[in-house]
Amino acid sequence: MVPTVYAVERDLRKREQSLRLRLTSIQQDARFVRTFVRSIETPLPLAANLRCGEWYVPQPDHCCYFKSADGHYGEWQFNLRRLNLELLKLTADRGGVVIVDSTRKGKVYPDSFTRTLPIWASVISRALWTLRKERDLETDDSRELWCGLHMGSGISSSEAQMVETRCPLWVESLLSQSTIAQSLRRFSLKIEKPLRCLLFNPTSHPFSASIDELPFTPIFCLCASRAQANGTAYIQGAGDDHETWAHGLTPRLFWDNVAFLLSIQDEGYGEVEERVDHLVKQSRMRSTLPMASGDLQCISRPVEGIPQLHVGTGSHACTANIWTQFDAVVNFSALTYPLLDNKQNGKCYLHVSMKPLSSFPKGSLSRSLPTILKFVWRSLKKGRTILLHTLAEEAILLAVIIAIRAHMIDPETGAPLDHPAYPLSKEDLKDSLYFVQQNCTEQMQIPRKLLLELNRFFLTAPRNMSKEARVYYQELGVV
Repeated sequence: MVPTVYAVERDLRKREQSLRLRLTSIQQDARFVRTFVRSIETPLPLAANLRCGEWYVPQPDHCCYFKSADGHYGEWQFNLRRLNLELLKLTADRGGVVIVDSTRKGKVYPDSFTRTLPIWASVISRALWTLRKERDLETDDSRELWCGLHMGSGISSSEAQMVETRCPLWVESLLSQSTIAQSLRRFSLKIEKPLRCLLFNPTSHPFSASIDELPFTPIFCLCASRAQANGTAYIQGAGDDHETWAHGLTPRLFWDNVAFLLSIQDEGYGEVEERVDHLVKQSRMRSTLPMASGDLQCISRPVEGIPQLHVGTGSHACTANIWTQFDAVVNFSALTYPLLDNKQNGKCYLHVSMKPLSSFPKGSLSRSLPTILKFVWRSLKKGRTILLHTLAEEAILLAVIIAIRAHMIDPETGAPLDHPAYPLSKEDLKDSLYFVQQNCTEQMQIPRKLLLELNRFFLTAPRNMSKEARVYYQELGVV
């Protein structure tokens, strides 16, 4: 039977967007990334820009987050919630960095490269120049070198001028945050040249200059995909919007099993999907199985700046032997870990089950905060080492760290206060947010709904407080 025109077109569309074609396109683009990195004379750290860039780098040295929306025309912003100071530290230590991202058909570079990153580099450079000038490491003569704005070649001069007028205000806002300014002062001693973005894609000429001879610190912005119309052999920016096509597959799971996934021709466009579904199911099952307690050291990490506080993000972080390292555990996962509830020698355990963010009920965090804060405060004052544990919802855990740091911790010493701080200001919470971003994670953005819950709990006037908050503050004796 001769297929109809509609059937042929449908089959072509299926071929053009098949999972196998996406994965082979990603694999092809990743080869270009490896080739480019090896061509640079001086080895530099490789960073993946979340979330698309992560697909093209099997083992990144770091993951950063420069959002294209921060550079959209007329909506330019230097976002203090996406400072990427860990990336700046890598750049300071190694003299440059390579950042990988991609974009779908219609563009040569993503807006994160042509706008967002150049804005970031310019504002950071201006702030560093200001701090270096305070130490007499720079003079007014170097202002032009440090305080320029170098956006992508496709950006009009009028747009660049509009962005330029906003830069001084962004620098002022950046340096007004004491926690951030303190970090930048350290970097200003190591970064002796301004930051500047250099854009490359698969059709660009190779980079052949010596990095040491450049008058700036290079930020290589590497677009992994080549610009072309999609077809049955290649998809530009195949890693973008993975929620719509990945079937639960993650970049790490893909690269760990790339040979298994792509070792078949899959002419029917179904076997790759079946293999992906199998891998995802296996991965989810493994994540809920306890592992040997010897793996504990790998999964738990201290919160830098708060010596008594640690975080853990895997089920194998909560075995019975956990009490050899910690005196108190707060478990935010759905699993109960009955073994831990058997308190030994003054050890303390609290289980506060939190639903996934996708179905997180409004007010859940603020209703749970009194119980969490009372438990943590007692543990801090008794000198206990505390583990905050979760399986997946790390954003909730980070929101709790913001609350603990703003409410109970001396920002200068990292030690517990004599008494929980009240009232708090919006600046106190912002300072703790920046602290968490710098010392806990820069790869995850804390959802706005969690930040709003913190604001409601700590900043609401007593007459408008929730019942839980009012009882908590009454027990503290402050309302």
